[in-house]
Amino acid sequence: MAENQLDILEKKLREELIPYERQDQAPTYTDSTFVNGIGDFHQIRGKDGDFEWDVICHHGSYGYEEGLLEYCDNIEHDVIGNLTADEVIKLIDSAQYRKGYADAVNKFQLALESIQGGWRECVFGTGD
Repeated sequence: MAENQLDILEKKLREELIPYERQDQAPTYTDSTFVNGIGDFHQIRGKDGDFEWDVICHHGSYGYEEGLLEYCDNIEHDVIGNLTADEVIKLIDSAQYRKGYADAVNKFQLALESIQGGWRECVFGTGD
């Protein structure tokens, strides 16, 4: 049996030591209808500090019919579907980088403002 994209993603997450949790829920039937409305439900969620993301694959998710994945994170807040496991890994890596970069820029700007404030006092003689 060939691995599906969610299994491939889980393997890559383990290889890259990216923390995650996986939830699989089998469909529940009552009178030939889905009780939970979506049938099989598969989700992998990750959290690294303030950065959170999730990947789903279920009836109605973008890419489900083709066996592909749907991704969302709390950095971009966009839902992106029809993804392979490799594409999801790239999105996770990219979002972590952007978050780290944004944090670094914010710290740099705060430091620069405090330095510039002191510099202005020296250059312009506004301080004692």
